[in-house]
Amino acid sequence: MKNTFFLLLFLASCFLSFAQMEVSTVKESRDPWKFGVGIGATYDWVNQPRYIDKVFGLKAGVSGEKHLVYNLYFRPTFNLWKKGYEANYTNASVKVDGFFLDFEATLELKFGDERLGRGLVFSLTPFLTYGVAGNTKIYNENSSSEDYDKNIEYTGSSSKTVKTFADGNLHKEDVGYIFGVGYDINHSWEFTASYTMGFVNIGRWNNYRWRGWGFGITYFFVSDKKRH
Repeated sequence: MKNTFFLLLFLASCFLSFAQMEVSTVKESRDPWKFGVGIGATYDWVNQPRYIDKVFGLKAGVSGEKHLVYNLYFRPTFNLWKKGYEANYTNASVKVDGFFLDFEATLELKFGDERLGRGLVFSLTPFLTYGVAGNTKIYNENSSSEDYDKNIEYTGSSSKTVKTFADGNLHKEDVGYIFGVGYDINHSWEFTASYTMGFVNIGRWNNYRWRGWGFGITYFFVSDKKRH
């Protein structure tokens, strides 16, 4: 029930984002779309305070940006996101890695000199991710852990590897929000720091949810830096 509520909230946010984009484009803004590429580092974990260690990840993708009205902007982004976490239990340790396709629908508020494209940026981003690949390594696994019995490839006498998104392991889907603050250097370069909060349990056998810090750089291809 809780996951359904969060999913509806996410879909409502996306709908409002696109609706605002359509209304504002017609009534207010004549600025053209900008398109660019971005890359960033993430520091990921799950919301279980015990046993869990954070793991560095990577995110890379393509973005568009549209000026809506006043200092409000809309940015859709598609990424490939590698993230994971480590867990150390009494009888076993686990290292989880996953590759995710990520769609983000960002609303940005920009404060600064629009003529120079320079200033502070605050953002709210509903996101949707879908796991496509990854491996989970289990060390010193005891015989009582039956959740990882499928798709096992043994890597040694005291460890084994399973597919991260195989049946019985991690869920592929996640929705949530990313809260960000950044800075536009000019019309081409933007730096962003962010915090990610996932809403969906990542596995059938736990109530873990994704969390993470991020830092990213985006470059927009701009042929004419004069804004209207």
